[in-house]
Amino acid sequence: MDARKLVMEADVTDTNEPSPSQGAINRRPATIHDVARAAGVSSQTVSRYMRGFDGMKPATRAKVQSAIDELGWRPNSLARALRMSAPTRILLFVHELNESGPSNIILAATRAAAAAGYTLEVVPLDADDAASSAATISRADQTFAVGAMAFVPNEDIARVFRETRFIIPLLREINGDGIEGEHAQGPLEPGITLVLQHLHELGHRKIFAVHGPRAWFSSQKRYRALHAAAMSLGVEVIGEVHGDWSANSGYDAALLMPQDATALIAANDDMAIGAMSALHDKGLEIPADVSVTGFDDVKLAQFVVPALTTVHVDFRSSGQIAIERLLELIESSSVHHRSQPVPQTLTVRDSTGRAPESSFRPG
Repeated sequence: MDARKLVMEADVTDTNEPSPSQGAINRRPATIHDVARAAGVSSQTVSRYMRGFDGMKPATRAKVQSAIDELGWRPNSLARALRMSAPTRILLFVHELNESGPSNIILAATRAAAAAGYTLEVVPLDADDAASSAATISRADQTFAVGAMAFVPNEDIARVFRETRFIIPLLREINGDGIEGEHAQGPLEPGITLVLQHLHELGHRKIFAVHGPRAWFSSQKRYRALHAAAMSLGVEVIGEVHGDWSANSGYDAALLMPQDATALIAANDDMAIGAMSALHDKGLEIPADVSVTGFDDVKLAQFVVPALTTVHVDFRSSGQIAIERLLELIESSSVHHRSQPVPQTLTVRDSTGRAPESSFRPG
């Protein structure tokens, strides 16, 4: 038998032998699953308790020990010998590994998982190919993993995860930024509101927008935030194009910007940097003729010329919180949404300035 399978079966199917006082009683010995049900936790949590995991909440430890005492459960000798080989893998399903946001979240999540005694196994998905992603997910080995997390960018991938059977706890982050869950920040992206307020204060009243892909949840949130803030502030969106997050799509979009737009808002930094190159090729000066903003605050943003004004997203905190939420789900089979998501802030640099005098209208 495969050694890994032997370890898994020993840890999951541990039973106890009846005590002498129970010898005449004909009943099924308790299992680790019985203990988990009695304690209201997962079997993985019971296993972690038996291994002496330090990061478990006192209340959870008390519930597990109470269930063990009540049921009289004891791991068998094989499980005791092999318990240090209990599952420690966490599967992380991600997309766009070459992008700054996902890569930074993965780095932070890896460190947070390691600090909790787990190993993160990254499973890359193609966000634009649901069939390929479904095949990749179905091939992922769940048999020796304690849990899984998925960053879900759009409805097609969300549907794949809904239709895939998981035998381990699964946490899906579907708000587009991997922070708090679907509704933690509401339907609007707060960073975009900060961008509009900044441009409004500089006198910009006609803007051009370069959005992300229509199907992406994060793109939809930024789109809604842009139009809500523009309406509230009296700013006119005189043109908009959907890109694909790449610098190339930002370049192509900027070529379509109307002449009377005084600011270009891009839904991420890569598209903003591509747009800046196109505007330069058109003979426009940034920010004298047109201001440009991005979103994410990637490392390159401060080094382009002029340096890019953008929304700073704390991806490292996002990864830390995501792992904490998954461990909470593994321990208690439920997740309590935090009331304070990681804040977004506006980093103002040289790519934004006052609107040209000919277009400036007070108010």
